[in-house]
Amino acid sequence: MEHPQWRRPVQAAGLDITGPLEAIQFMDHRWPGVKAMSFATAHQSCLAALDGREKPDHARDCFKQAVDEAQLH
Repeated sequence: MEHPQWRRPVQAAGLDITGPLEAIQFMDHRWPGVKAMSFATAHQSCLAALDGREKPDHARDCFKQAVDEAQLH
């Protein structure tokens, strides 16, 4: 099964995150201890993008917002 990819990756902690699956893996294993509401929104949105309930670009926007808020550039 092929997973959706983003046209433009999101830079997070020196990594290029290229789609919702990579974003979930990053959030689950590399995110710092403090998680804001934007983290929960991004996680849920990425899961929804993987099973087709949401557009991948919306998940990207949510993930980028969470990364920006956590200052993980």
